[in-house]
Amino acid sequence: MDIVNYIEGKYREIKPYEDIEFLKLYSWVNQSQLKSIFSTVHHLMVKNYSRMNERLPTNEYVSHFWAENSRELLLAIETIQGLHRVLNGSEYAFDNDSYYSTIIEKSLSFLSKSGGSEIPAHMGKVEIYYTIPIFVHSNLINTSISQNHKQYSVLKVIGEGSYAKVYKW
Repeated sequence: MDIVNYIEGKYREIKPYEDIEFLKLYSWVNQSQLKSIFSTVHHLMVKNYSRMNERLPTNEYVSHFWAENSRELLLAIETIQGLHRVLNGSEYAFDNDSYYSTIIEKSLSFLSKSGGSEIPAHMGKVEIYYTIPIFVHSNLINTSISQNHKQYSVLKVIGEGSYAKVYKW
C-alpha cells in the first residue's frame, strides 16, 4: 500500500472536521497532512470525551450519548486505528498514549454510529489531554527527570536482536 496515498485519503475524509489547535503537540510529524490528521483527531477526542463527561451515568444507571458525538468519536478512533495499522514499521509509525488506548478500547465496546450510544453504568470520567499528545512517535522516549517538565527525543534504531532493540539518541 502506498503510505502517502493512504494518508491523503484519510486527510480528505477528516478534512470537514479539521482543527489545528493541537498542531504544536505533533511537531515530530514532518508530513503536513498527517500532522493535521493528528491535530484534528486530538480535537475530536477532546470535544467528544468532554461532552461524554457531561453525560456520565450515576451508579447502576446508563446514560445516553448523542448520535453526532458518537459518530465523530468513532470516526476519530477508526482513523487512528487505520493509520496505526498502515504506518506501523514506517518512518511515521506511532503509538497511542497508554491511558487513551484503554479509553478507546472501552469506548469501542459501546459506541454506535446510529441512534446514539448507551454509556455504561460506572463509566469513569475521561481525563482530557490539552497539553499532552495522545499520539507519540514509536521511537520517542521521555527523557525528563521532573514530572512537571516532559521532554521527548526521537530515537533511531541502530541494531536489533532476539531480546532487545538498540537505539541511538
